Amino acid sequence: MWVPYTVFNYLTADELVQALRSLTDCLVNNGMLVFDLGDFPTMPGPALQVVPSAERDCARLYQHRAIGDDCVRMDALIFFGEEWFVDTHTLTTFDAGTVADSLNELGYAVETHDWYGDAPTVMADPAVVVAH
Repeated sequence: MWVPYTVFNYLTADELVQALRSLTDCLVNNGMLVFDLGDFPTMPGPALQVVPSAERDCARLYQHRAIGDDCVRMDALIFFGEEWFVDTHTLTTFDAGTVADSLNELGYAVETHDWYGDAPTVMADPAVVVAH
């Protein structure tokens, strides 16, 4: 099961172990968990991300800023074709060591790897954690 970057970050630190247990319950025998983990570097100003599509274009004007040692606030204005909406939420930064230690406690063998080779990223310390 793959948990892509930012999905896991919607959890609070107190929810980490229970979420990992729930994921374990969803795995088939000899299943594997793969987590993309990264940080949210301080942004001096908003950034624009545009994703063109044949059906409808999508654009996101966003910014995140630290609101604690392990949390950031993400504010975004999303344009999806003719529609738009505001998306604001808090994200928790989980470092690879914390996730690996929690998975070890649940009985997993854990490997930590660098981000996907030369794949571009703005994160300072991205990692992939694989548990089996």
